[in-house]
Amino acid sequence: MRPLTKVALVLVALLGICQTLLIAAYFWPVAAVDTWLLDHWSISRILMLTLTSLVFIVFVAMLLVALFRRSTHQELVMTGDRGSLAISRQAVESAVAKAVAKEHAVKGVSVDVTMHKKEAAKVMVEAISMSGQSLAAQGQRIEETARAKVVQLLGTEVKKVKVHLMPVSQAPRGTARVL
Repeated sequence: MRPLTKVALVLVALLGICQTLLIAAYFWPVAAVDTWLLDHWSISRILMLTLTSLVFIVFVAMLLVALFRRSTHQELVMTGDRGSLAISRQAVESAVAKAVAKEHAVKGVSVDVTMHKKEAAKVMVEAISMSGQSLAAQGQRIEETARAKVVQLLGTEVKKVKVHLMPVSQAPRGTARVL
């Protein structure tokens, strides 16, 4: 899980806990809490309305994401006249990475495939270019190779292929300089 996602979840959880405690304080008959709430009624009322509106917005956003975001799958099931075949996402990523590394002068190839129910929707290729030629032209050829390999493997078209090439001079420090 990404650190930003963790921070967001912690904030939502803390807001929910604070709101729950304030609601419990309003309805639970504890003399000290009742006295404090009566003394600070306007502040606690504004705080409750603010927390309630924030929690409401978060839960509406969660509902919209759950309803309208397309679900991704870890494998595609191809059915034919002789049965069905399940192809995993990792197998597709590995095959595309090997094809790109074999046909182009690149190293450190990383491929990420997003698959929906019956199609590979998006392919993201990251690599370090070893050649001195134009990165744009090389990226275009890598895109064609990745698209062709996915079509060969799955028999479906790819909606989007994105290639991110880095010249060898800008490679991260720990990267090996030879293939």
